[in-house]
Amino acid sequence: MKSILLIGLLLSTFKTQANQTINFSTICDRDKACETIENGRDLYKSLDNVKDIGGIKYISKPFSTSQLDCVSTNNCYIFLGFVSDTFSIEINGHLLTNLLQGEKNYISHDSSLILLPSEFLKKEENIITVNVFDLNKYQWGLLNQNIIITNYKEARFLAQKDWMIRTGITLFSAYFLLIFSFLGVFTFLVLRRKNIFYILIYSLVSTLYLISFSEVPREYFHPEVLSGIVHFPLRLLQDLMLFLVFQKILNRQNYFNLFFRIIFGLYLLVLTTYIVLAVQGMFSYELAKKIILIAAPLVAIPMGYGLALAWQHLKGVERVSLVPVFFILFLFQLNDLFLFWQLVSSYFMVKFYIPFVVILLTFIEIRKYSMDYALKTLMAEKVQNAKQIVHDMRSPLSILNILSNKIDIKFEEKKLLIGAIQAIDGISSTLLEQTVVGLHKKIYIVDVIDKVVNQKKVEYSDLIIHIESNISNNDVCVGDSLEFSRIISNLINNSKEASNKLLTVHISVRKNKKNIIISLKDNGIGMPREVLRKVGSFGFSYGKNTNSKYSGLGLGLYNAYKTVERWGGGISISSQLGYGTEVVIKLPLYSDDVFKHTIDLI
Repeated sequence: MKSILLIGLLLSTFKTQANQTINFSTICDRDKACETIENGRDLYKSLDNVKDIGGIKYISKPFSTSQLDCVSTNNCYIFLGFVSDTFSIEINGHLLTNLLQGEKNYISHDSSLILLPSEFLKKEENIITVNVFDLNKYQWGLLNQNIIITNYKEARFLAQKDWMIRTGITLFSAYFLLIFSFLGVFTFLVLRRKNIFYILIYSLVSTLYLISFSEVPREYFHPEVLSGIVHFPLRLLQDLMLFLVFQKILNRQNYFNLFFRIIFGLYLLVLTTYIVLAVQGMFSYELAKKIILIAAPLVAIPMGYGLALAWQHLKGVERVSLVPVFFILFLFQLNDLFLFWQLVSSYFMVKFYIPFVVILLTFIEIRKYSMDYALKTLMAEKVQNAKQIVHDMRSPLSILNILSNKIDIKFEEKKLLIGAIQAIDGISSTLLEQTVVGLHKKIYIVDVIDKVVNQKKVEYSDLIIHIESNISNNDVCVGDSLEFSRIISNLINNSKEASNKLLTVHISVRKNKKNIIISLKDNGIGMPREVLRKVGSFGFSYGKNTNSKYSGLGLGLYNAYKTVERWGGGISISSQLGYGTEVVIKLPLYSDDVFKHTIDLI
């Protein structure tokens, strides 16, 4: 984009010479039904009352040549701007060019530069007539409200500027995406990330779409086919791919909700309709355009969906920086939607923002990969250290296990002691066996929570915990019981460590048709809004005494988020400073289908 602006700046430094702008006064159709054009009125809107939109005649207001320097040197040219497909032009009844007869291809920008011989001009009362035949048979004609007469150098500059806006930027974006796609292939082969593959497909589809947006293919193929039955489906296909990419990259819970399924089905329905029309040989632009006008809301859905996912799932710096970006991109897609419906007079912003979107998505995915890699490296080091510790703990644990059966204490206390020893032994076994995170079994929620709560009541004598549950002991979730018990234990620890008063924790467990929802709500000190945005980010810690034995590296909640997401669930946190914090964990109920889906996420 910077290079384009630089080119425009250099071109704008050319010295301009005297020229004349001629406004149109009348617009007529082939039946000679004419309408007067008011000053400043958009020609595009002037076509509304003209009957035969397949052929349009524009008649200029009379003008003089007294201020045209180019007349004396016979160097006058007419610049028409963008002309819809084929046209002829006359001056004072003299035919200057005729591109109406036998022309089936699109007219390039250079064809809108017409030499104006001085012998055809009069000093006063000159009239220019432009006949436009649109191969798309649609309300298009001339987009510019006037004709400019000037010398060749300036006329060519105007043509190049007009071409840059309509086609040059589009081709530049397509060229960038093509290069980026080649780089994306190597990135995918190195990282082996499925999401990089999805971005690569989106980039390639967008490249084809942008090429179809330009005037280049219309110079070689019939414009009615390219503008309708080819261009419109490509627009929907690239929007569909963006919709899928957002689902894969930003939906951290990574399950297909009802909204996604409905929208995905609508995209497939419209695309199938276009395919059927093409197979049947029905290439009518008018019919293709009616379909896209009905399906136009699909144009704005992907970025809106991406904005909603970014707001819901991103945390900390990612959320603060990316949500405004997605909002701006969503406004761009709304602009395209309103332009489809002819509610605004603007440019299709899609040709500008697609390269930026591809770069943004790639950045998010590579950053995610880097953070995951850093976490794996850190955890590998911690596991190695833990292995040595566990190895050294085995002998003392064996002694404790023997002595626990000989110590004369109350039955309940002995039961808790044996349970604690078994829990430590279980952690040791997990580390030594190098259990692969993600190969989950079943979580018996009630049993796990009861065990953790009993341990915490012994660990913290001044801690009050209330449990409310409407599920049975037989209700299970996908996941690992040991990992889940760690998460619950860490959450209670966090509440206790950040509290400066008698702490009460309310744990509620309920279920719906697909999920079990666990809520942990405390009456602690709470968190300010700016801190809440960062909670769950890698390495972020808040509210703990740095000299405390519980002071950590900010990995507990980050690991909890990642673990629960791999199980197909999610974690949300709400808090108010001075009033406490609530953590809600949503886990899918165990079933064969959910289990298989969870395994696929690894």
